[in-house]
Formats: sequence, structure tokens, C-alpha cells
Amino acid sequence: MIEANEENYEKYLNHQCQEHKMFLIKAQTSLGKTTAYAESIINAKKTKVIIAVPTNRLKNQVYNQLKELGVEDIFQTPELKVIHDKETREKADYLMEIGAFKTRKEFLEKSIKRLKDKKEDEFDEKEIEKIEEDIDNISFYLEENEFINHYEGNIVTTWARIFNLHWCLVYTHTLIIDEDILRECIKTRTFNMKKLKRTCKCLKKVYHKELKEKLDTILKAPYKKMQTVNSIDKTFMSKDRIEDIEKEITQSKEEIYNIFDVLSISAFYKYNTNKEKMNIVEYNEDDDVHCLICREFPYMDTIILSATLEKEFYEKYFEFRDIEYIEITHDKYKGKLFQDCTYSYSRTCLENSPELLEEIRRKYFGHPLITFKKFCKGNELNFGAVEGLNLLEGKDIVIVGLPYINDIVYKFFLYRLYGEVITEERPKYRRIENDMYSFKITTYSNKNYQKIINYFLQSEIEQAVGRARLLRNDCTVHLFSGFPAEQAEMIQDISTIVDSNNQDEIEEKNSDETIIYEKDL
Repeated sequence: MIEANEENYEKYLNHQCQEHKMFLIKAQTSLGKTTAYAESIINAKKTKVIIAVPTNRLKNQVYNQLKELGVEDIFQTPELKVIHDKETREKADYLMEIGAFKTRKEFLEKSIKRLKDKKEDEFDEKEIEKIEEDIDNISFYLEENEFINHYEGNIVTTWARIFNLHWCLVYTHTLIIDEDILRECIKTRTFNMKKLKRTCKCLKKVYHKELKEKLDTILKAPYKKMQTVNSIDKTFMSKDRIEDIEKEITQSKEEIYNIFDVLSISAFYKYNTNKEKMNIVEYNEDDDVHCLICREFPYMDTIILSATLEKEFYEKYFEFRDIEYIEITHDKYKGKLFQDCTYSYSRTCLENSPELLEEIRRKYFGHPLITFKKFCKGNELNFGAVEGLNLLEGKDIVIVGLPYINDIVYKFFLYRLYGEVITEERPKYRRIENDMYSFKITTYSNKNYQKIINYFLQSEIEQAVGRARLLRNDCTVHLFSGFPAEQAEMIQDISTIVDSNNQDEIEEKNSDETIIYEKDL
């Protein structure tokens, strides 16, 4: 175990001053990353790794797979189970939400004693059972957390944890990041102006002036126009400074946002939730503001493996890191991928023509379906919630959608990576190109913006298609999307579904989104 003493903290500080390489490995989905992790861990006796994956669900999956493959010295970071006691649950959740992690730990430690006292005064057997369960869950969580923060073996954790990784682990481990983490580093958060105003005023001693200037800039800013502000990154704060901030925010009597997120805002886009008031110029408490929040994981030897990462974007974001890029040649799918791009199948398209999705469901009844969350029924899965999971491996599946996200996310990416701001009022339906295709999509004329939207769409489609693990399984994926997928056989499946009497009407309603692509132009 690693002791959290002054000598080791000096090692950590020295470690942060050294050069640490970042390896980007672009590898096909279902190539066998988990098996490769296991072999590397077993063969590398001295080097210990932290494997970071997007979600807790995937963390559990990878951990169990590694154990089955023979990895012995490995633990996964704990999760705090649902707490029955309302007071404890709500306070713990709130402290997590505002970024007071040290205070949250201290509160949970005190809660154990309070719950034990409560148990002594309780006579109802069911309530006593719940209290005992809370005490056991909290105690286990705290003990496991303390253990993992000083553990010298291998660790499986989530992306969220590595942004607050304990310093003891940083200089003793190599970081392996599973999947493309860049979108977790460049985040967009939406804040309500009233609550944001309270948050900016909660610090009276630390960063009070900086937050006041940031708030004044946001309040005075025009609507529907991106602007920049100075950011303050938690990564470069001392332990004492972080503790001073926690002391202040935990004394606040009002609900606030995560103070470290607010400090790190570097750009914003303000608008009013009431569309009839979009031309107002005065501050309104109904205003919402999209904010750009950029984060970096610890400075340590890092390996990132993903089928969708973009080398140029990583070089722009981590411009001071020594980056080595490796791309593994893609093999031909064992299974089949059929794609219909008769329509875009975007949210707008499916809203205008709900019969399309219903007919696809009818034709492929019983097949697992991935689409937009708002259209999901029953056990259907949605884009963004399937990354890395194996539950559909080897199955015939159906995917429906052109997974656009909020346009401001693309614009923030453009600003952070290239320092560019879109000046065009509205995007247009125009032809763009990627490495393999030329196709039409609604976008701005800025070439870097087009790279970004292409990257986002390709990532979502690749992740969805990858759930069937076509590389290793003789199964079939039926893809309905206006964005061209690698190794897809293009067909007009929908033309056999839609009644010819109303097909012209459907095409007319969605003509502005219909993707017409031409392969290998």
C-alpha cells in the first residue's frame, strides 16, 4: 500500500514535472481490447495500470472479464449503494453535486455514528434492518475507497473518477483509457442564470473577484452569441486552496452548482427559455446559459484505445503532451452491415414521419433496436447509452437514427480546438466529405466545423454498430441512417416498407434532411 506522507507527495510533485507520453491507439471495435489488457497485466509484473471506462456498468463488465481471464491483483473502485435514510442520502448527493468531495467523506463518516444512535431509538424491525443496511453500505464504501486510493495493484474505474484521481495513484500507475474520452474533457453544461448567479456569489474569500468578473460578463452579454471568459482549472489548485473553497461552499444555505465547474467555464452562449423574449437585452432569471467546461486527467503515462478517436483533435487539445499515434488496420467484418439511407432518420425526420420507425419495428419485430431515447419503447436502447457494452454481441440488431446533438456542442469544440467562432446565422444543407464518402448534411461552411460534426456522427454510429461485434460474429446489423457507415452494403430497405401512395409526401416533408451520398467520389 502507498502511504500518503510528505515523502510520497514529493515523489508525486516530481512526477508531475517529468515527461509522460500519451499513446493513441485507433483500433476496430470488437478487436479484443479486454483480452489485450489481461495479457499485458499478467506479463508486466512491475507496471500497474488504472483502466478507465465510460460507465459503472462497463466498469463491472471489464472487471469481471479480467478476473475470468486470470488477472489476480486487481480491484474496482466502489459505488455507494442507494441509502434508505433520506437525510443522509440527500446531503451526500448534494455535496457530490457541488464538488465538496472531502466534506462528503467526513459527512458519511459522521453519518455512521448518527445512524447507529438512530438504530438504538428505533423499535420497528423493518426500519432497523434498513438502518443496518445503510451502515454496512456506507462503511464498505468508505473502507474500499480508502483502500483503492493507496492500492499498488491494478484498478478498474470510471472516467468520472480519473478527473479526481488520488495523487498517490498518479505516480505509481499507467493510465489506460478505454474509448474516446475527448468528449468528456470538452464538456457542455447548461446552467440556469438564477442558480448560476447564486453560485458565483457563494465564495467571499477565495476567487471572489474572478467569479464576480465572470458573472458580470455573462449578465451583460448579448443573446445567441458565443463569448469567452477566463477559466480557473482545479488541476492547478493546491490542496489547501481546494479545502478553503469547500469550507465556503458548504456554508452556503442556498442550492448552487458544482463550484469547480463554474470556475472552469471558458466560453458561454446565453439564451432565453421563452422564445418570444429572444430579443430582450436585460438580464432575466429565466435565462439559460450553455457553458464550455474543459478538463484534463492527471499527467501520467497514458494509453487511449478507441475505434473513433481523431488524432488531430487530441494533438490540438493536448498540445503540450508528447503524443504517439498508432492505427491498426481494419479487418473485414465476419457479419453483415446493411444500410438504408433513403431518409436522414434524424429526430426531425422521425417526428415528421413516425410511420417510418413503426414500420421498421414491424418488419424487424423481435430484433434489439437502438434509436433516440425519446422514441424508445420497452427494452429498446438509445444512442449514448450502449458504449462498450457486450449485451448485444452476436445478435441481429436494428439501428435507426442520425444522432445529431445540440449545435452548441460542435461550436464549443470548434472554439476549443481551433479558436474559431461560427459567424454564419444558420447552417445549410450541403455536401461534405470524410475519408471514404461524399454526402449531404445540414452544416456550416467552416471546414473544421464539418470535421467535428463528422467525428461526432461517426463516433455514435460506430459505437451502435459495434454492439453486435460484427468483426467476430456472423450476425447482421440493419442500419437506417443518413450518415454512411464503414463496410456497409447500401440498400433501399425502406422503399419496400413504405406505401408508395404516401412515399412522395414523406420525401417532401424531409427533403431538407435527406442524405444523398456518392461513395468514393
